[in-house]
Amino acid sequence: MKNILTFSRSSRLLRWFISGICVVLLLALISWLTVPSYLKKTLEQQVEVATGRQFKVGEVAFNPFTLTVQVSHFVLYEADKKTPAFSADNLLLKASPASVFRLAPIVREVVLTHPSLQLVRSQHDGQEVTNFSDVIARLAEHPSTGEPLRYSVSNIQLNNGAIHLDDQIAGKQIQIDALTIGLPFLSNFTGAIDAFVEPSLSAKINGSLFELKGRSKPFFITHETSLAIDFNQFDLTQLIAFSPTPLPFKVSSAKFSSNLTLNFSAQKDAEHINLSGTASLTDVAMADLAGAPLFKAQAINVNIHEANLVTDNVALDSLEIKEPQVWAGLNQQGMLNWLALQTNKKTVVVKTAEPEHVSAANTSKPLFDLAHFQLKNGTVHWSDAANATPTMELQLANVNVDAQKISTNEKANPAKLSWSFGEAGQQQVHFVGTVDATHAAVAGQLTLSDLALADYQPYVNRIMAANVSGKLSLQTQIEAKNGNLSLSEFSGALEDLKLQATKSEYGGMSAKKIAIEKLALNTETKQAKIEQIQLEHVQGDIFRGADGGLNFSHMLKKVAAKNEVQPAAQGSTKSVTKPAAKSPEWQADINQIALTDSNFVFGDKSVQPAVSIRADSVEAQLEHVTSKFAQPINMTMRATLNKSGKFSVQGSVAEKAMQLKVEVQNFALAALQPYFTEFLNITLATGSVSTKGQLAWKAPSEVTYQGLLKLANLRTQDKENSDDFLKWKMLEIGGINVALGGQQQSITLGKIDLTDFYARAILSEQGKLNLQNIVVHQQADAKADAKTDIKTDAKPQPVILPQTTATASVSTPAAAPAPANSPIINIGQINFNNGIINYTDNFIKPHYSMRMTGMKGSVGAIHSNVAQAAPINLDGKIDNDAPIAISGSLNPLFTPMLLDIKLTASGVDLPRLTAYSAKYAGYPIIKGKLSLDVQYHIQNNQLAANNTLKIDQLTFGDKVDGPDATHLPVPFVVSLLTDLNGQINLDLPISGTLNDPEFSIGGLIFKVFINLIGKVITSPFSLLAHSFSGGEELAYIEFPSGSAKLTDASKAKLDSLAKALEQHPNLKLDIIGRADLTADTSGLRTAMLAKQIQKSKDVKEESDAAAVDADTKPLSDAERAKAIDKIYSAAKFDKPRNMIGFAKSLPTAEMESLIISNTKISEDDIRALAVRREATVQNYLSVTNHVGADRMFSIAPKLNGDDIKDKGAVTRVDFELKM
Repeated sequence: MKNILTFSRSSRLLRWFISGICVVLLLALISWLTVPSYLKKTLEQQVEVATGRQFKVGEVAFNPFTLTVQVSHFVLYEADKKTPAFSADNLLLKASPASVFRLAPIVREVVLTHPSLQLVRSQHDGQEVTNFSDVIARLAEHPSTGEPLRYSVSNIQLNNGAIHLDDQIAGKQIQIDALTIGLPFLSNFTGAIDAFVEPSLSAKINGSLFELKGRSKPFFITHETSLAIDFNQFDLTQLIAFSPTPLPFKVSSAKFSSNLTLNFSAQKDAEHINLSGTASLTDVAMADLAGAPLFKAQAINVNIHEANLVTDNVALDSLEIKEPQVWAGLNQQGMLNWLALQTNKKTVVVKTAEPEHVSAANTSKPLFDLAHFQLKNGTVHWSDAANATPTMELQLANVNVDAQKISTNEKANPAKLSWSFGEAGQQQVHFVGTVDATHAAVAGQLTLSDLALADYQPYVNRIMAANVSGKLSLQTQIEAKNGNLSLSEFSGALEDLKLQATKSEYGGMSAKKIAIEKLALNTETKQAKIEQIQLEHVQGDIFRGADGGLNFSHMLKKVAAKNEVQPAAQGSTKSVTKPAAKSPEWQADINQIALTDSNFVFGDKSVQPAVSIRADSVEAQLEHVTSKFAQPINMTMRATLNKSGKFSVQGSVAEKAMQLKVEVQNFALAALQPYFTEFLNITLATGSVSTKGQLAWKAPSEVTYQGLLKLANLRTQDKENSDDFLKWKMLEIGGINVALGGQQQSITLGKIDLTDFYARAILSEQGKLNLQNIVVHQQADAKADAKTDIKTDAKPQPVILPQTTATASVSTPAAAPAPANSPIINIGQINFNNGIINYTDNFIKPHYSMRMTGMKGSVGAIHSNVAQAAPINLDGKIDNDAPIAISGSLNPLFTPMLLDIKLTASGVDLPRLTAYSAKYAGYPIIKGKLSLDVQYHIQNNQLAANNTLKIDQLTFGDKVDGPDATHLPVPFVVSLLTDLNGQINLDLPISGTLNDPEFSIGGLIFKVFINLIGKVITSPFSLLAHSFSGGEELAYIEFPSGSAKLTDASKAKLDSLAKALEQHPNLKLDIIGRADLTADTSGLRTAMLAKQIQKSKDVKEESDAAAVDADTKPLSDAERAKAIDKIYSAAKFDKPRNMIGFAKSLPTAEMESLIISNTKISEDDIRALAVRREATVQNYLSVTNHVGADRMFSIAPKLNGDDIKDKGAVTRVDFELKM
């Protein structure tokens, strides 16, 4: 039973085995029948799609048991679909069953028999192409995007191959026959190698045999084989032309020599393909497609220690480049010529799988090691058309580079590196240090010697319109890592620097040496520290041009910014990129900046004439200069200005404060004349300024200065007359303390001394005073000119005033308040010594001049905030003769002004004024002296002044006719003002308010004087009355109606008039009798009745002159009544009558009334009365006051009062004064 069960199980297994065998055989049969046709069709379709060419396959055989595929007689045609481009008789592929388990193609053997390749190089549309250019371009359009392909191919054999190279451009052909290649394996993963083919390479090139044979070690477990690759001066240019991918450059020469060994080994855990040995390229020459040279080298030698073609790890023992030449440059668009080689070049990206046995840590980057690199005697030809004008052409010769132990291993030490270029006596650059290829870091010492700036002029031309020359040398420790640069121990010097503008009018500068010591700079932290900057013997022109710009600004050119962001068009919806975060600002720290033995010329052509100030022997030093003003900057500076002046400054400057000691000695102010010449009508001929003090500034705008100021040997001239205007030997201001811009502003001047000063006032021939025209009026007002010009044809218009005091009665505006926080001004003392004031009048002919000499004195302390006047005392002489003195007190700085001064002058010779009197009065002065006493008092802006003048022995000469001479009776006025002692005493009080915008002391004095003259001319008797009788009107005396008898009041007036005539012996008196029919009739009738009464007593009649008013013995009432009755009876006029016709007997009073009313008065009676009145006055003056008859003249009587303008009675006698 047991046996039966066992047999049953065995039969069942056998059936399953036989079934399986049948299935496998069936599948093998099916694949044998179907796979060849499928492969053939698929191959033809896929190749045609990929290449765009027709591809034909003869036969395909497949052995499912050996996994062998054989393709026979396949052809890839040219684009014309007729001419074969590539063909082969047979391709044998033996796959490994391991492909199924490894999921990657594993090929045990590849045999390609009799392949034939046709390569043709030609030119199409001006470009070099090959017959496969279209295939390569098509493949480039569809790059691989999948995972990298893992593969393993062993025992690769190519038998009896042929390559035909047809270079139609060069007219050459190369025929390679009998080409045989053997490779043990090519794999990028392990565990699938079973190699039996030895590496080999052999061929006939144009009939010449070329053979490389491999060496095997069959008994080693590694199956190691090697292939010796030996070439001797093989011309690569023959093959380069047939590169499947068009090269962006031309290789005109390259000869290859080698002694290389290609090793193949398959170990248990890895496969290796290693290349080792030596190789060299000689006579290398490359150019771009346009023929411009790119690279040349005598030789490039490489000693390969080991290059693993599987892992891409390379180890070189040495790499040497002899006498290389590199041509590099930027075109006008800024494109580097080497980068331009890649323009429009499409690259096929092929991803390859990493070997399985290499760990992830080592697959990130292939390793590269170079034990020794040398570049000997190289040359760099640099050109730059993008940043230079004209194109920069520079040659760097003797380039030498030496590097040791270069490695990309993360754990490797930095390589030692040295490089240099240049020649002795010319620019030389040398670097010794290390380079870290892994971290892209460089560190070492860089030395540059004698770099000639003139060689780089084309670069300067882009940014400056100037020529530059000089030599630059430097030495520094340099470190570059992660895109950051660090410099330490930097020392550099720029020697014999010259910078000259291309346009000579913009000047230039030069420096013997500019040195920087111990610079430390870090671009990562943005910090720079410099121990010292030394500038030696700097010379330069610094000036402002006619357009107001500095000369150096004209040297700088505007450089268009690259990559500027254009503003978005309206309606654009594109988002705006947010600005990058603000990076930290640079911080600089300079321990010392020193300037020595330098000269500068500071100019300004924006004014005429141009300003030029020369600064010689300039020495300056700055300490602790920082960009953040971390501490105050200590500074010193000194210079010689325009040869005679000295300037020095010392102190500290901080971010918000400054403290300086300033000293200026004898700086000539004439150099600054052009700055104010357009504003002043004076020329500064000579003068120097000196100052010494402490200048301080405090943020935001507080400025203080303490010290002294001297202006020496100042001399100014009037531009119009070219005469000295103002000059002095010394103006010294001591104790200066100025504080402006702070909460409490003040200006304190301790003491002002003015010595040996001279001032000149000139009245021009046009009648303009030079003092009025010191400041140039840009827009002259016609009305203002009319006010300042003297009108020679103006006639004084007398103004009659009740008194001689002039008062400005205009409305007083409120005083403007002082500006807020206005500075307090304090002046300790002002001293004057030995001054001269000259006055010249060129307006009159002959000219007039007056000199006030020996002016000296002082003004006491003045304070703008204290209501206290300072004492003033000044004295001098007029023409070294007549003394003049000013005394009193004043404070012009206080508001309102305080002033109380007195001016006295005595013994001034008036003949000096004869030019004025002859021109305007018509009479020259031949004798006379003037004394004056002027007092001015100002308080609360109210002026009260008194001007007392005394003129002694004023004597005129003969009359001089002239167009400007007045028609006023000048001698008469003078005679009227002159007393018995030959003196004229005038008192001209004035008053006014300083708040009047048109207030003028001179104007008021002139007004008072005109009023006085007018009153003298129009009312001379008022002046006489005021002088001698307290103010009575002496121009006339009044009489009772019809009377010629003097009253007591009339006699008093005549007595005063007589005294006035006595005091003025040159005056004569015209006497004019007056009578009026209306005013005198009543009185005259009464007087005639009285006369008849006297006659009736038989009183002897006296002369007509005294008949009426003679003193007679009074009649008794009876006598008078009797006389009236007698007169009435004799009178012939209608009388009251009685019934019988006889005259009635009337009372005495009625008879008297009738007589008077019926008395006839004729014009002769009135004339006689006027004559009697004139005779009475003349008799009284002659008899009583002893006035000589030769001084009194009777004038024809006037019988009415039509010409009387005063309010006096018409019954009078008028007087007129004559010479």
